[in-house]
Amino acid sequence: RAHTLAAAELGVPLDAGATAIFSRNLYLSSFVERFQLAKARDAAQVLGLWDGAGFRFRWPEGSLLPVRMLSRYGLSPLPVIKAVSTAVDRLCKVYQLQANGRSWASPGELFESLGLYNLTQVSAYEYFETMLHVSPKFVRELVDGASRDNYNQDGHINAFVDLVSLAGAGIGGSVFGLANGTTQIAEALLASSPKISPRLATTVTKVEHRYTDSGSARFRLTTARDDRSVRAPNVSKASFESGGRPNLLEYESYDAVVIATPLETSHRLELVGAPSALNTSRPYQQTYVTFVCGSVSAAYFGLPAASAVPTEMLTVENTSLPFSTLAVHASLQNGSHVFKLFSRRPIDEAVLDQIFTTRHRTRRVDWPAAYTRLLPSPTASWPQFEIWLSPTADGDLPRNPPPTRPILYTGAMESAVSCMETQVIAAKNAALRIEAQLSQLAS
Repeated sequence: RAHTLAAAELGVPLDAGATAIFSRNLYLSSFVERFQLAKARDAAQVLGLWDGAGFRFRWPEGSLLPVRMLSRYGLSPLPVIKAVSTAVDRLCKVYQLQANGRSWASPGELFESLGLYNLTQVSAYEYFETMLHVSPKFVRELVDGASRDNYNQDGHINAFVDLVSLAGAGIGGSVFGLANGTTQIAEALLASSPKISPRLATTVTKVEHRYTDSGSARFRLTTARDDRSVRAPNVSKASFESGGRPNLLEYESYDAVVIATPLETSHRLELVGAPSALNTSRPYQQTYVTFVCGSVSAAYFGLPAASAVPTEMLTVENTSLPFSTLAVHASLQNGSHVFKLFSRRPIDEAVLDQIFTTRHRTRRVDWPAAYTRLLPSPTASWPQFEIWLSPTADGDLPRNPPPTRPILYTGAMESAVSCMETQVIAAKNAALRIEAQLSQLAS
């Protein structure tokens, strides 16, 4: 989830969620270029792999990194690099297909058409170790290290998302962040669309597909607003009391609806007439983000005081470790650093005091649903991009009802993969489906 902490909190803007943009992410890269968003400066990194007892390696990034990798893992990286490149090439076919107006009713259909479906049905461990015969050492160290960094999950996730994770680690391309955080992409897109009227402090509580008095079919949204002083145009209203707190209940009609948030976290949302088979209980990975402005303790990691602690620290799958990844996320003008830690549970203050010799400031962010648990799962359990609601009416249903339309659900994509670019692909798919719906309605 893209969320940028303001500079006032720790001295610089910090991404608490989605950060990395892959060079072959066509949509995100086009937004960065279109809005002239400044990229973060690359700093020299030292990559380390921590297993709880010591570092299995500490490698400065640079021209010798491939040599060090071949020395430790032999030729195992080569089939992995090829597999990442092939998967990325197949995914990138979606851009031309969407440019030609192609859209899909379900994620399963999308992945089938791109030749990626089979990768979603096998675990990364099985795919790399059994099917590609990659060294388990490479898989359990670097592949797991990258997936714990990107998804806080190990190689039991599906092979496709682990290939995406490796691309996000820079295999098959380059990776960059934004100097002022990824949230500015959404902000710039909203600012560039004057016809959009965002509703703040507003909760959608109900979606219905209703026949109007004129016999047409539209979607009616019920929204609850805390602020009575701000009124939306052309909506009916009713006041009510909920737990002693005043709200404004509004009803608005639309030709199309897109749900862009996971249904698993939308506990107050009622989809009237939704199919009983709709899966709204996919498990999500909870991730805790801890930012620390201070200095890392070399002694905690078993290093002499004068030793350089890796600036980007991956970890092996080990449930006793207090964090999944630790990295320098920003450098301040006074020479100190801001470190970012991911973990599966909150890191105790006492543990932070051991990891850091000094802590000037600490900021915690809890993501209860950072991303889905991306295990291989049958497509029968995946929500569809289209959700068909049974129509309702105030009176009798029309004798010759007009064609109904589905609502669009971009969160369906997260059954197979979860990252910024694939969610933009899902959003583009929704826009294409709606365009087709409205064209049919107009005719």
